[in-house]
Amino acid sequence: MYTQRFKIAFERLMRKKITNSVVSKLSPAPDKRQVIIYDTEVAGFGVRAMASGVKTFIFLNVRKILPLQSKQQLPDALK
Repeated sequence: MYTQRFKIAFERLMRKKITNSVVSKLSPAPDKRQVIIYDTEVAGFGVRAMASGVKTFIFLNVRKILPLQSKQQLPDALK
């Protein structure tokens, strides 16, 4: 149950290929304090942009959030 909620939340996250131009243009909407996007190629890798202009790279351990039955099912980036 607990893992299923994380799996659903992780699948709904904003995903985009993270490049220099994406990071430089990234900023939250005027009514939001922050925005987080996750890379489409590297599982768990993302960027958080704060309203103050600070940008932080983040990494989620997706193996704990999305447990898989075997290592063979992991994407190449996680093996």
